[in-house]
Amino acid sequence: MQRAFTAWLCMTLFGGPVQAVFTGEDYGDGFAQALAARFGTPVRHERLERTLDVGQACGTQLRADPHVHRHSLSPSVYADHVQRVAFIGGESTGKSTLARVLAERQGTAWVPEFGRTLWEQQGGELQAPDLLRIAATQPQHEDQAAQHAHRWLFCDTTPLVTLGYSGWMFGTAPEPLQRAAARAYDLLFLCAPDIPFEQDGTRVGQEFRMQQHAWYLQQLQARGMEYVLLEGDLEARTARVQAELAKRADNRFSVLA
Repeated sequence: MQRAFTAWLCMTLFGGPVQAVFTGEDYGDGFAQALAARFGTPVRHERLERTLDVGQACGTQLRADPHVHRHSLSPSVYADHVQRVAFIGGESTGKSTLARVLAERQGTAWVPEFGRTLWEQQGGELQAPDLLRIAATQPQHEDQAAQHAHRWLFCDTTPLVTLGYSGWMFGTAPEPLQRAAARAYDLLFLCAPDIPFEQDGTRVGQEFRMQQHAWYLQQLQARGMEYVLLEGDLEARTARVQAELAKRADNRFSVLA
């Protein structure tokens, strides 16, 4: 199938056959023969000798597990292999703690909530345009952190949360925020409001927390976004997250097999 597709690509997009294929693999002979049969013209195989540095992984090894061989990839390329795990939920539902604890246990990075950082920098004051800045900056921080993460990147909040606060604080839902709220994550966890509410001097209160939770449930359903509900204490929640991570890893290797 891949050989037929390559032949089609050459003829349709590039306007003609190739004269040679260059590989460092045994499959090159068969690949050249298959292309020649499709083109009706000879295609030679130029065998390349590998000159990998000591410890450098080959393509086959990288495809099998890019995380084990991440040293052979540039940080920007490896970042595309990092799966992003996000936590959303109302006030005082453990999002930041979960992101930090899971990152520590998995030996990787996590991304704090930029909205909280900006709020503190501005002395506890946010204006409506600040929400657009938050929605744009949070993903940028994720992209930067993914280059230094390992396998997983844990994200405290998503642009969907920012959209919620735009409505709760200012009664607005601008189109750029609506688009940003559709940002996809590999795993999305909704933290239930079933743990004690802790007032740190910045939070609205228990009633607002319940209102937020109901809004997230409605939004997730309306948008068709898959999520996992986290309930119970910290250990119960971290255990559930780790179980979901394990399932993701098992599914990946079953597909490769």
